[in-house]
Amino acid sequence: MTIFDGLRSGYISRFKDLFVLKFKGWMIDPFSCVPEDINETIQEEIIELKYNEEYIYRCQQDGISKFWQSKDVQMKFPNLWKEIRNLLLTFPTTYLVENGYSFVNRNTQCERNRLEVCYRGDIRLKLSRIKPDIEYLASKHQYQGSH
Repeated sequence: MTIFDGLRSGYISRFKDLFVLKFKGWMIDPFSCVPEDINETIQEEIIELKYNEEYIYRCQQDGISKFWQSKDVQMKFPNLWKEIRNLLLTFPTTYLVENGYSFVNRNTQCERNRLEVCYRGDIRLKLSRIKPDIEYLASKHQYQGSH
């Protein structure tokens, strides 16, 4: 077994959920699909979406990913959303898991001490877009006066 076989098997085991995802043409471009070739439960919603000029314009402006994530599209086309939500949720969550794993792995290897990573805010800060307001925190700090 070579190193590439090990990498391949690790890749396959980590991302096996992505390999079973079924990409359908209407998910990528709902405005040029043929409604007759689509499942009957979502056919009506596809037809309504396909000929709606406002949604065509919004999709061109925002891109397909932001288009599918918008609340009004989710509310107006619930059956389409049920089909596509797993596809949209897979990539960010996989990225965050891998990023978090790498961060914890790097910290524990570098510091080589017993970190309680579950109780610290390091991972939360690393995986989110939270920016601590250092100036505000410093202004709230009570200086220790002389005794």
